Amino acid sequence: MSVVTSVIDFHIHPVIIEEALLGDRQLEKKIRSIYHIGTAVQPLDALIKMLKTAGISKAVLLSIATPEVVMPPNESIKNIVEKSGGMFIGFAGINPIKGDEAINELEKAHSEGFKGVKLYPPLQNFKPNDKKLYAFYERTQQLNMPLLFHTGVSWIREVELACCHPLEIEDLVVAFPNLKVILAHMGFPWVWEAAMMAVKYENVYLDLSGVF
Repeated sequence: MSVVTSVIDFHIHPVIIEEALLGDRQLEKKIRSIYHIGTAVQPLDALIKMLKTAGISKAVLLSIATPEVVMPPNESIKNIVEKSGGMFIGFAGINPIKGDEAINELEKAHSEGFKGVKLYPPLQNFKPNDKKLYAFYERTQQLNMPLLFHTGVSWIREVELACCHPLEIEDLVVAFPNLKVILAHMGFPWVWEAAMMAVKYENVYLDLSGVF
């Protein structure tokens, strides 16, 4: 008897994919300055080939919206997802500190088929448990869109680690019990704390991606 399994890569930042950059060299330069990436820009086909070789059937493409730039643009993610034949799932980059504007962006992303939102607190200048963000969390919960939080270490030099601890997420998890929250990188190196969050709260999930 054969067992059919489906492997999903839940954490891909297509920041040096040709089709995501759309030839915008200023965007590429900004991305490289933030991530300190030296790798050459690659075509989307190279990513697809790599995923298929690894036996991965689906992948989640992520964008991050910093105060300065959206990496890569949500529109790029949307276009790639629509042309992928179901291989890719899109998570939008939205900065929740923008209040009503962020909620409008959230609703737009939902209407365009994005399945969730990627948040990176230290790059977006917010603390996850800030009650000013609760209206954004409430609307996200209503739309049934999971939030994928960066947790754990970041090698980006400018990033402070204090608000990357998994326990920084606990207040909002309690306040919004129907909001699905995913802790990226399993909170490494705070993996026990992340694991206990997932054990204790039914709306907390873990992604097992590495940190580059």
